[in-house]
Amino acid sequence: MKTFYVEKLKEPMKRTQPRMRKTFQMYSKSCILRDKETHEIVAVFLKKAIPKEYIRIGRQMIRFKRKTVRKTISDSSDPIWTTLVGRSFPKYIPPGYLSPATKYDLKLFHGDAKKLMLFFEIFMKEYVPEDYKDMVQLSKKIPKSHQIGKAWHTFQINYDYHSKYHKDSSDTSQYSIVAPFYDFEGAEIVLPAYRCVFPAKEGDLVLMNQHEMHGNLPLRKGHRLSVIPYTHSGFKHYRKEVVPHHNV
Repeated sequence: MKTFYVEKLKEPMKRTQPRMRKTFQMYSKSCILRDKETHEIVAVFLKKAIPKEYIRIGRQMIRFKRKTVRKTISDSSDPIWTTLVGRSFPKYIPPGYLSPATKYDLKLFHGDAKKLMLFFEIFMKEYVPEDYKDMVQLSKKIPKSHQIGKAWHTFQINYDYHSKYHKDSSDTSQYSIVAPFYDFEGAEIVLPAYRCVFPAKEGDLVLMNQHEMHGNLPLRKGHRLSVIPYTHSGFKHYRKEVVPHHNV
């Protein structure tokens, strides 16, 4: 697998609509992207990394959809929604509070969702071991009955969601994964400051530094369910206590 060292340029404004530009580089094969100056991993693109068993589980995550999930404005006529699965940390709530969507389907949460989370963490442990180690230490603050992983404990699930450029703020982990499911065209993942584009399809995944600006191009055809595991920002209360060196 090739490694590319890419230079970071000026970031676009937040909430800017992603568009394909001539200066963008499309990475269609498995690769690792590192910052040219710091040599830190920016993103890892893995083609056909998800076996059929886990693709089946990923598709099942749509079962967490509820009538009360947060909806998003879009020009699309298709239903667009996003919801949180796992533990949520509203202010002043002890660690381990379960989101409404999780309570709606506890069987899936404690069963297949846990299998999927642990599978994703294999890539975190392989490519970003320091972040994995820190998050494992932090996860000891969660009640065991609410754990679905060793490092990540939350899923963001998006359906036909067209994400504008943004940096994830509701997390403590430095890295996350974007794993798309279903048959679709478009919705390529873009890191504009590094001018890179990942045409991730079902079975592929992108592990990336979620604190870098990112978004996805418009969905052109079909439907796209994306699953994004991460560590919720509620853990920031314990970061200095448990892993003071962790930099987010």
